[in-house]
Amino acid sequence: MKSDIEIARSIELERIEKIAEKAGVPVESINNYGKNIAKVNEKLIDEEKIKKIMMVIPQMIDDSVPIGPDDSCNVEVQRFGDATVPEFEIPYHTEIMERFDGIDMDAAGRVAGNGFYYLVGDIARLHEGIIAYARDFMIGKGFTYCIPPFMIRSSVVTGVMSFAEMENMMYKIEGEDLYLIGTSEHSMIGRYIDQMIDEETLPQTLTSYSPCFRKEKGAHGIEERGVYRIHQFEKQEMIVICKPEDSMMWFDKLWKNAPTAIEMEHYGFVHAHNDHFRDGLTAIEAFKRCHATFAGFHGYPRKWLENEFYLTEYCANRLGYWYFITGACIPELTDTAYNIITLDMENRGWARAYWPYDLKLRLKNEEGSYIIPLDADNREWLPDNPFTIDLRVDARGVPAGEYDVSIGLFEGERPIKLAIKETALDEGFYTIGRTAVRTV
Repeated sequence: MKSDIEIARSIELERIEKIAEKAGVPVESINNYGKNIAKVNEKLIDEEKIKKIMMVIPQMIDDSVPIGPDDSCNVEVQRFGDATVPEFEIPYHTEIMERFDGIDMDAAGRVAGNGFYYLVGDIARLHEGIIAYARDFMIGKGFTYCIPPFMIRSSVVTGVMSFAEMENMMYKIEGEDLYLIGTSEHSMIGRYIDQMIDEETLPQTLTSYSPCFRKEKGAHGIEERGVYRIHQFEKQEMIVICKPEDSMMWFDKLWKNAPTAIEMEHYGFVHAHNDHFRDGLTAIEAFKRCHATFAGFHGYPRKWLENEFYLTEYCANRLGYWYFITGACIPELTDTAYNIITLDMENRGWARAYWPYDLKLRLKNEEGSYIIPLDADNREWLPDNPFTIDLRVDARGVPAGEYDVSIGLFEGERPIKLAIKETALDEGFYTIGRTAVRTV
């Protein structure tokens, strides 16, 4: 490929040749030919120097970031819980995977060399499930899902990393001006190369999936066992294009948008501290405040269940979402598309749902049943905020008569449980009243 200097020089030379041709004189006789070429060279050399300097200027950092030569000058700004040393030997992550016959690094070494692995069976499914969960979680937060190109040109590479980083990380496609991406950030940021973004379109919130390919040169001795420092992996990214003055606000939002998983401390530690966390915060208050979605028992799960049954049961009910129907207004229906029923609801859990479910109405009597989809977004049913939803019921095609009215929430064909007595449950639907359908 020609450099910018070579391209500019050839353009200037072509211009002078055309002048000489029209005048019918040798190119060398054109006045100031040498000076013109020299000026072009000097100008472009200066521009290239400036460009090289600009390319090594790092991203502007927030004033709150401490200045220092390396990470030894980092300042701890927040801590969650207290670090503890377990009373048993912690198995390495690949040992756990091997117990499930879920990883084969030997075969991968024979096929591709070090830094690769086969994921197998339930471990492979778990891997895909976590990626899918992260994707759907961010979509639920209003981010736009994107699958970017997995290769980028050198002009994009130099825009997202230094030459030294590029040499140590990226795989080049032989004979092509293309590199395999080391992260989807590369191609996602490259999407905006040489583009002017209208301020009215900001912020642009994106979540992207991609496989990632890295040489990992210079990483020897930095946790090389297992599936660290590998050459191929997959991940989900969060990217926000925003105004500079909003960047710190979005940084806080991004890390706080991660799903919250709570790992219960060792039973002995928490029990000795009267079930209180840091700064006197009770476990339940902590779970509620961070909108906990999951919890795991670390160390002594049986002891938790035996001695802290109330806490365990209370948490189990409230982790994630917990939907209650507290009231319903079900008028007589007509065989039209313009009926409205009203539900009063509460989410008494600690978190919102991050996956959309299908809300359905069933009208049932001895002669048959009719299932009607309802337009509602359960991701908007937030905790600690009783709400009322008006649902349009399209009863066209439903014969006149008396019906039991039932509500059900579904993920595909799988019913999602509501906080209603099991005696009211029938095939995933909960009976909430009766009504009549009349013909108009």
